[in-house]
Amino acid sequence: TTYIMSAAIVPSFAAKINSDEKESYNIFEEINIFFLFLASFTSIMFYMLLNPLIKLWIGEEYLVSKTTLALFVILGFQMILRRGIDIVINSKGYFKETKKPVFYEALLNLIISLALIKPLGINGVLMGSIFATLFTTFIFHPIFIYKNVFKKNVIIFYLRSLIGFTISILLAFLTSLIKINISGVGSFILNVILYSIIVLTVLFALFYLIFKPMRNLTRRAKNLILNIFKIRSKYGK
Repeated sequence: TTYIMSAAIVPSFAAKINSDEKESYNIFEEINIFFLFLASFTSIMFYMLLNPLIKLWIGEEYLVSKTTLALFVILGFQMILRRGIDIVINSKGYFKETKKPVFYEALLNLIISLALIKPLGINGVLMGSIFATLFTTFIFHPIFIYKNVFKKNVIIFYLRSLIGFTISILLAFLTSLIKINISGVGSFILNVILYSIIVLTVLFALFYLIFKPMRNLTRRAKNLILNIFKIRSKYGK
């Protein structure tokens, strides 16, 4: 889903980045904060509701350990977070310049996974994917984009990502203290809706207060919605 979303953004962002670099950076910041917010939200919900879903669907004996669950969450967080950077790479056509880190990521993933799968099982494979991404594309791609495209300090990206990840951990921990009682499909859906509202509200409030790009994105979304209603009102008469 996040791949489809990022692919849909690429054409319009490519036109903007090649015509107005200053404005394209502001838009990139908003895109990036959106994917950070999405990564945080999905990670928290996944951590809260995966085991209850497994218990409801196939039985309690198939529940995953907290370690495996945490590794799944971290991997998912990484995959979503990188979409903002991928959009810039695809928009500028920097495939040749970024192919080596992708190759090293795949190679390192294979080596670590093979080394750890026997002693750690699925956790070893997940750790291989996490560390391979962390020490290759997650380092090189942001540095390359911030230096060569936006002429900005990449520390902004890493600091914001760290803050977002920390918020996700804290909220996931706090929500995990809440006991979820699920007796059937109906109660599961009700819990998903309830916790989605709670997590979205708290997470949005924190992001809005902490991150300027989130405030800019909210303002842009608000103006877009108001313009849509104005157009519908104008032509609806």
